Amino acid sequence: MSTKIAVNKKIATALHLSILICNLVLSSASESELSGVQLKRTYLRKEKVKKQKTKRKKSPDKRSPSDPDTAKNTLDSNGSQGPWEDCLGETINYCETLIRAEAPDIDIIDLLEEGMIYTADENLDRVRIFYKKEIPNIVSKVPKRG
Repeated sequence: MSTKIAVNKKIATALHLSILICNLVLSSASESELSGVQLKRTYLRKEKVKKQKTKRKKSPDKRSPSDPDTAKNTLDSNGSQGPWEDCLGETINYCETLIRAEAPDIDIIDLLEEGMIYTADENLDRVRIFYKKEIPNIVSKVPKRG
């Protein structure tokens, strides 16, 4: 009985040390080193978006002549903001290439099977591409931002 306890303590100690090492590596790594880690990249990007939203906009009458006209910088004014009707019925690779070429500001392209559960949050840096289970390489819904 006491040997089992000793073995369990050794396993617990080894597990604890491995967790500490992982935390140390993650805390010392830069954002670029973690770019392959989807959760970390998404978390860092969302923090930047929150900071941008808190900035107050100047009212039109207080703008200086050097301020750019921001009315032209809406999503609807740029033709590359989607939705991408050309992707419907095409391959997923073609659709991803088209979206990246037309909208280089897209950070995330999610591939989702129709009927899958996904978050309902609105993220303009993301495009979701849907496909059917029966035909996994063909786009089944028109991709759009969100």
